[in-house]
Amino acid sequence: MILTHRLGLSVRQASQVKPRARSLNNWVFSKSIRFSVFTLALFCTRSFADFQTPHVHLEAGSTRTGTLEATCGAKKCVVQMRSVLLKVKAPTGKSSEFVVHMLHDPGTKLFAYHYFQTYQGFDLDRDRKMFASSVFVYVGPHQLVIFKSYFGPEAAAWKGTETYSSMDGGQASVLRFFEAHRATAETELQAHANKIELMKKIPRQFMEQCYNAMAIYPKIENLGREADIWKFTLRGPNGNSAEISVDDSFTVVSTKLIPRPDVIVLDSVSFPAQAFHEGTPARLQAHEMRLRIANGCYLDSVKTVLTVFDPDTKLCQWFSPGDEDSARQENPLPDEWANRLLQDSIVAITEEKMVAFSPERQIVQESSSRFGTMQGAEQDLVSRIAKRSRTSDVAKGFPLNFAVFSGSASCDSSTWRSVTREAGRWRLQLGWTKGLCKNAAVFLDDNYKLLSEDLAYSGNAPEPYGSKNNPLLMSLLRAAKRDPVRSFSQSELKITDKSSSIHALKNGRPAAVVAHLVEIGRTDLHHPLIGKMLAVYEPTSKLFWCMFEAGESWGNIDYYSSRFEKGESWLVITDNKIVGFDGMSNNNLIGVVESGLRYPSFSEGLNRALAVIWQNVGLVRDGHRVFDVPLPEAFLVPDRTKPRLIPYYAGISQQGHNWQLVFEQSEGQRAVVTLSEQYEPIGASISFVAHAH
Repeated sequence: MILTHRLGLSVRQASQVKPRARSLNNWVFSKSIRFSVFTLALFCTRSFADFQTPHVHLEAGSTRTGTLEATCGAKKCVVQMRSVLLKVKAPTGKSSEFVVHMLHDPGTKLFAYHYFQTYQGFDLDRDRKMFASSVFVYVGPHQLVIFKSYFGPEAAAWKGTETYSSMDGGQASVLRFFEAHRATAETELQAHANKIELMKKIPRQFMEQCYNAMAIYPKIENLGREADIWKFTLRGPNGNSAEISVDDSFTVVSTKLIPRPDVIVLDSVSFPAQAFHEGTPARLQAHEMRLRIANGCYLDSVKTVLTVFDPDTKLCQWFSPGDEDSARQENPLPDEWANRLLQDSIVAITEEKMVAFSPERQIVQESSSRFGTMQGAEQDLVSRIAKRSRTSDVAKGFPLNFAVFSGSASCDSSTWRSVTREAGRWRLQLGWTKGLCKNAAVFLDDNYKLLSEDLAYSGNAPEPYGSKNNPLLMSLLRAAKRDPVRSFSQSELKITDKSSSIHALKNGRPAAVVAHLVEIGRTDLHHPLIGKMLAVYEPTSKLFWCMFEAGESWGNIDYYSSRFEKGESWLVITDNKIVGFDGMSNNNLIGVVESGLRYPSFSEGLNRALAVIWQNVGLVRDGHRVFDVPLPEAFLVPDRTKPRLIPYYAGISQQGHNWQLVFEQSEGQRAVVTLSEQYEPIGASISFVAHAH
């Protein structure tokens, strides 16, 4: 399909049309005596726009009207637009259909039109929209010019200089034009367009897209006029552009090539931020930008960067999200990433540098860059990004196991309190609004490696383990009467002496205890095994302690007994009670079984415990109370290349009314955990061993 255009009629053609129109009128009036007055009146009142030539007809219902934005000198204006379908009958009898888009400026009365022959499946409304969006229209004092905004090797322009008082007058001239040229309608109605060789002085590769077999031509983005010169801005699919000057004969007179910028600022926003300067709160300036970065022949990328600037020290720092946090281009700034970064991070300022601690990103990022203004800092950033357009990071940080701040599942997300630098180390103060953790002071060395941590817990009461419907064995023993109880026969019991293997401490030193593992059975029951019990007696204090599991879960007692033998669980004896501390589990849970019962001998204590169990078969619990010690992940997983380690006891002691549990790791980590008299976690002092990252 070849696009053809015609903008009005020449003066000579117009002079030829007028005599023909006068001859037609004379003929009508000469024949008026043969027609009724009604017929004559009807013919004379027909609209000039509805004028139909003998062989050119306006398709019924095809007229579409509207407006189109144009440039009128230095201002924007609106011209009228009308689209129609015309049926043209050639001398051979064959009919062709044409679409005509007409423009008329009511102010200057200038008129122009554009037409081409339709094709199978043609959609007038769709073509009308495409036409309106793909042309530039300029209205001058003596000419109306249409320029195509998309083009191939050559652009095209059409100029109209004829005037009509209305769009109807212009449409009538279009019908007369098709009537005069219907002999060529079967082939092509050719109207000469003005060709503009915009690419004549532009190297092909300058406007050519990369690695794409589909030809994507440059596009005219704007049009202006200075004196007698047309000014075009032409942009290629690779982002390069050119400014082109064309004279009134549509000849290119000058071309200026403009390579696309490596970085373009798409959007930006400023907002305040907070820091600590030598331990005192300070206000910072924060500015977030969304940048479009050229990547050579690759697709452009959109990057978000955040600049933080201290107007007092002139220190600044840049941040950029990772791929998973990259902001969507349509999101307004500041976006979720920037807000979360500043909420979850804390910035410290010294005389030498600005340091940002970001637990969510698990890095600490420092900068000693100084600039006179925020604008100077961002200009430097954009320049560096342009030089390394394929680099994702705008600043580097140091890895840090910030899981130290997360505590455990019992601790909610932390909030920052302060950051200071003391005696060559960093002190970070955090707090929790709810959960088991209350606050923490974390100490880092100059390389941002963990040194130690002081944790304060809000405290949680240990919960009894097991079914709450069953009474505790210790409670039943305390309530038992002091009446003598019978001795049990060997056929009902199987006793294994564990006295030499159970680890116990008294006043911080190993203590000798009487300990037996007892299997309890009854010959008169269908299921003879009732359960198992570990019973311990300390002869000096006459304190008795036991742990029991019913028959269906008796295997647990063997497990507990083995842990006491290995030293993973400990028995601690004071003047008033025996306390069994379970070894720490994989999820930081510890069970405590406490007994203050005293008996004259081990056998009496054992018999009373057996009697209570005998009377309450399957209805007693061992008395475990379970609590959580929320040691941080950095303590439990000091080296991420290795699996999680379960701490072991290095010591247990009673300090006044509190308990101190000392845990160590095979990696060298150490934690001193303080418990209340009721075994509620109060605090922890933790030391770390630095690992290479």
